[in-house]
Amino acid sequence: MKNKHFLLLLFISVIGFGCYHENVSIPEVPEVLLSYDQMVAVMTDIHLTEGVLNYHRINRMEYKDYKSAYYSKVLQQHGINAVQLRENIDYYNSTPKVMEDIYEEVLSNLVKIETDLKIEQQQADTTAGK
Repeated sequence: MKNKHFLLLLFISVIGFGCYHENVSIPEVPEVLLSYDQMVAVMTDIHLTEGVLNYHRINRMEYKDYKSAYYSKVLQQHGINAVQLRENIDYYNSTPKVMEDIYEEVLSNLVKIETDLKIEQQQADTTAGK
């Protein structure tokens, strides 16, 4: 008799846990889905734009008039609009590991750009000093 109850309880548990799934929404694939590499490129350019705007803000330069123009130019260069960018960010954010990988590449790109600019500046300083 104990075995029957145990088997019944085990059967109900297996069925119950087998049917259980978290209420996690499956991200909707954007109509215009940017590839991983495209997303890295767009996010790199967005962060460069934010850097330029922060530079202007810190140095008390007028930037608010240009802010939307800067972002529009980035989006135009990548052939997308703000809604499509938001949809892609939401889509990639639904898989945190992928978004983390994207941001690691964005950071790597930004560091490379910074290094290249420093090298150019050193070469210009050296040439000017001669």
